[in-house]
Amino acid sequence: FRNFANYLGSIFNVIILFFKKENILVSFSVIIGLKAVLSATTMSYFLTKKFKSKNKFFIPISLLYAFSAYMHAYYWNLMWLDSMIYLPIIILGIERMIDENKSLLYIAFLALALLSNYFTAYMVCLFSVIYFIVHLFIKTDKFNIKEIGKKSFKFIISSALAGGLTAFILVPQFLALQTTSATTDAWPDSQYYAFTLWEFFGNHFTGVGPTIFASDFTNAANISVGILPIALFLLFLINAKIKPKVKIGYSFIILFFAIGFFYAPLDFIWHAFHVPNDLPYRYTFIYAFVMIIISAYSLFYIKEHKIINVSVIFIFTTLLVLVLYLFKFENIDQKMIILNIVIISVSYILYLIGKNYPKVVKFTPYILILLISVECILVANKNWDVTQINDDFYYKYDEIQNTIDYIKENEKDDMVRFEKTWILTYNDPSWYDYYGQGMFTSVGYESMAKLNIRLGMPGNHINSYHYKDNTPIYDLLFNIRYYMGNFRDNKRYSEFYEENGMYTYKAKFDTNLMYHVYPSIMSWNHNLADPFMVQNEFIRTSTGVTDVLNYLEASNEEVIYSDNNNTISKLTVKNPGDTVYFYINSSIEFIIIGDTIYHTETDNFEYAYNVEDEYDIYHTDNIRENHIIPYNSYEEDFSVYVGYGHHSWGNPLIYYINNDAFYHAVNILNQNKINITDFKESHIYANVESDY
Repeated sequence: FRNFANYLGSIFNVIILFFKKENILVSFSVIIGLKAVLSATTMSYFLTKKFKSKNKFFIPISLLYAFSAYMHAYYWNLMWLDSMIYLPIIILGIERMIDENKSLLYIAFLALALLSNYFTAYMVCLFSVIYFIVHLFIKTDKFNIKEIGKKSFKFIISSALAGGLTAFILVPQFLALQTTSATTDAWPDSQYYAFTLWEFFGNHFTGVGPTIFASDFTNAANISVGILPIALFLLFLINAKIKPKVKIGYSFIILFFAIGFFYAPLDFIWHAFHVPNDLPYRYTFIYAFVMIIISAYSLFYIKEHKIINVSVIFIFTTLLVLVLYLFKFENIDQKMIILNIVIISVSYILYLIGKNYPKVVKFTPYILILLISVECILVANKNWDVTQINDDFYYKYDEIQNTIDYIKENEKDDMVRFEKTWILTYNDPSWYDYYGQGMFTSVGYESMAKLNIRLGMPGNHINSYHYKDNTPIYDLLFNIRYYMGNFRDNKRYSEFYEENGMYTYKAKFDTNLMYHVYPSIMSWNHNLADPFMVQNEFIRTSTGVTDVLNYLEASNEEVIYSDNNNTISKLTVKNPGDTVYFYINSSIEFIIIGDTIYHTETDNFEYAYNVEDEYDIYHTDNIRENHIIPYNSYEEDFSVYVGYGHHSWGNPLIYYINNDAFYHAVNILNQNKINITDFKESHIYANVESDY
């Protein structure tokens, strides 16, 4: 349910049903394109109704809204694009409510936005309050507290009705969110996505790069709608025909947003009292919307300007572009600098043509539409970095599907988990249609993500984790009876299926979805830093069996390399005759086990190749998200190599499994397993009888 409300509420998702699974990625492209077109359409419709004019100049600036920097940065978050479509209609509804005392349009489309995606709709709700106040201020010629109160009451009731119509989605979703990381953030006391006024200024221009991750070149908000709206904003401020109250109202909104970009508590409120995990300033589509309204005012009253005024603004705007170039603003390249100058120059020429040659003025809107269309295409091609090829999503697809089908044909239980030790996506179980353990969702249980990491799985501590090689205790705990990957050991797993080099292994020990366990499980300490101790504690508190995993101390530590910054130590490990499991602490930069180097998020591991005479490295594995590493050796003693900087030091955790103790625990659990009579994704029926 929570995933449906967050990701799948959009009516546009019905389009996916018209595509076969092998073409599902194409359906996403169709949806993105359709939403961009509809965003431009609703923006243009709003402007024609607001100004009561079918001014063709509204079309090109509506394109700038649809292909704003927000779209370039977040187009791949399909669920966030719906509010771009509905926002102009919702704001039109507010204007009708104030001007004509009609509220149906506002209620209907706000409810639709809330159903589509509650998160961006929440931002629209906040902006609706701001816009209501501003528009009421603009339209109120004579202060009348009774009339203002009446309109405000109607706005409150209409907003409540829109919320009430969608309460069947919003209330359960609100309750569900209480178990996620999105509701546990503290009020910020500093700017968590810091950027400068210089970056804020520069990010308004055509062709600037998008901000998506905290690690990007700049954390400046995605606020660009192109250079033309910058010039039109300046013309808006000096246009004598535009009422001062209009200038004050819309300038206030722009200033309010700008403060939010720099003042973290206000940004925190915009994000529903949540600090974004990357993808900052998710409300900038509203900023783009306001910039386009301001641009529309300027275009609507463009004839009121003298040529000298427009010429000064043209020269000034061109100089601003040159300032970006001369002072080397790094978020825009030279080609985009040229594009900015071309756009503003051609726009200025079109203005002069329209001013001096009335007979050809009717052609200027079409030329501007063509110009802005070219701008949108060029900027989109620069910023839409599509790195995923459709065929990549079908790598070994048939082999995996055949494996899953074979498991279903030969497995007596309705619910057992299958997993892969490598991932295409975090949500491979959904992509390949199997019961698995890996997951990413913004509304996932934060506690489950943290538990998996404490158990030695890779994840982000917030809302994602995925399956890698682990101990059999982990597989037992999560009912993972089959896995596809490398061979682990022959004491607890056997080969089950193979196709084109893709091997699947089955656990020799029985697994089940639910067990009766000792009451002492309530005291299970799963917050330890050592994942092996967390797993041991699970077995001890649930079955009473102790020391299933035993610490293996390395001997004969020897420094084999050292320079001014780094050290490599050689550790000798005595083979216990079973799988050995490693887990590194945060101070280690890399560990070499067998022929594989496992390195952490730091890229500082090149010094490992300075002593290649000690070992051969054939494989590299990035363990930025730390996890347990199993290893089997036929040697009586084997060596591992640990690299770390002089500022830190530490040895890996090394454990091996006591096979007799493990099977003792398995037998206890199997004696107390719960008999499941019917399993569906929506319910579980079972016979529950317990002596505990």
